[in-house]
Amino acid sequence: MKTSIFYMVNASLYFYFDGTGILVDGVHEGRKKGFSPMPLRTDHDLRMHTGIFSDLRGALFTHLHDDHFDRRRLDYLMQFSGRLSVYGPNLPVSNIHSVPSGSGLVSFMIENTRILSIPNTHDGEIYRDEPHRSLFLSSGKESFFVAGDAILDPDELSVFQNDLPSSVTAAFINMFQASSPEGREYLRRLKPERVFLYHLPFREDDEANYWRWAKQLVRKWPSDLPELEIPEQMNWIEDNRI
Repeated sequence: MKTSIFYMVNASLYFYFDGTGILVDGVHEGRKKGFSPMPLRTDHDLRMHTGIFSDLRGALFTHLHDDHFDRRRLDYLMQFSGRLSVYGPNLPVSNIHSVPSGSGLVSFMIENTRILSIPNTHDGEIYRDEPHRSLFLSSGKESFFVAGDAILDPDELSVFQNDLPSSVTAAFINMFQASSPEGREYLRRLKPERVFLYHLPFREDDEANYWRWAKQLVRKWPSDLPELEIPEQMNWIEDNRI
């Protein structure tokens, strides 16, 4: 991959596209939802625009739950980041110029990176009415799918087929999506080159045994899909194809 991707914790991903940094679901207070809070080092670098965040240009959110989003932290970032593009479903402080389509898909640019936001339903009965959107981030010949906490309905892909990238470099999915027949069929139709299982807390915060579940999913993963990889937290994702 030419794109550099840093996986923090929970669903936080930082994409670095040739001088443009875009953070997805990475401004959060995760402990309220049973996941991990932002690491102090990450929180400091984000506030100060130092370290890997010195080229931060965008902050995107699939939805506004506490393990993905924190309004207080985002307000601080926007106050001191003149070039920061912000987007989230029903987020009042979104400041991007988007182009909607008849199917509900929204597209916009952050410098040379194209973002596609597709509407879907949050997993879990109590969350069904809350706005949620999965994201495609594309730059050059590479494209990345970030599922968030959506119910992945394979039939929905046909609705957006003409607008989606022709190839997907990697897909990021959670444990519920990885364990559902619909989620696996979604991946078969999407045909990503790599599949990453993310949205995991730090092990010391794992009160729900998510890590045990994740290891079971890896062992029982269908052979007709790309290997299910668990990226190392607080590290850059390596390209294992080299």
